[in-house]
Amino acid sequence: MVSGFAVPTASGLRPESDGPPGAVALARALRGVGGSAFVLCDPPSAPLFVALGEEPEVADWEPGDPAAARLLGGRALSHVVAVERPGRTAAGDYRSMRGAKLEAAALDELLLAAEAAGVERGAIGDGGNEAGLAGLLGEGLSLDPRCATVVGADWALGAGVSNWAAYALVAAMGRLAGADLLPCEEEARADHEAILAAGAVDGVLGEPVLSVDGQPWEETAGLLAAARAAMIGAP
Repeated sequence: MVSGFAVPTASGLRPESDGPPGAVALARALRGVGGSAFVLCDPPSAPLFVALGEEPEVADWEPGDPAAARLLGGRALSHVVAVERPGRTAAGDYRSMRGAKLEAAALDELLLAAEAAGVERGAIGDGGNEAGLAGLLGEGLSLDPRCATVVGADWALGAGVSNWAAYALVAAMGRLAGADLLPCEEEARADHEAILAAGAVDGVLGEPVLSVDGQPWEETAGLLAAARAAMIGAP
């Protein structure tokens, strides 16, 4: 899982709360069905993953850094999945969904290395500026055309909040596995509170509040309940 998205705030660059909980939910679900997974993030987001009980790989790559190919070559990976991670634009920079330039490590290099190595690439995002979402601009995911990423994936999921798409994917995995792999509302809320204590902010509001991208916690709780009902109720 490649995740972590830092946004500019009045108090400086801060990691946002959208992305890490979804990435960790996917990693936990994979382990729950006998697989393995690890998280790759950049330094600003590392404390969030530690707060979620993960020991992430931390990198601060530049575009073209060969370390991505070395990391890929050193592990027998079946998939690389980006969850709310900045993807470079045609101009070679990274931007918010409103077009503002961002300071971001080039972790999308791992998706490019995966493409070259024939490793399946997945992506989850909500703005069209996230790694893996190339070609999705105009599908209701973007506020500014300058933000569009050129880094693609073999499959992509879009949602109003990236964590929600990750939870939906976990629900689908559970449907196939015949197991409930989703976190309960209490677990998901505890995860959110843990990353807030570790420095996360709402990416839209820029504040350490119990909401994601301006959406109150009740929306996430409702999504989890609906995803669980759909999974358990599926024929």
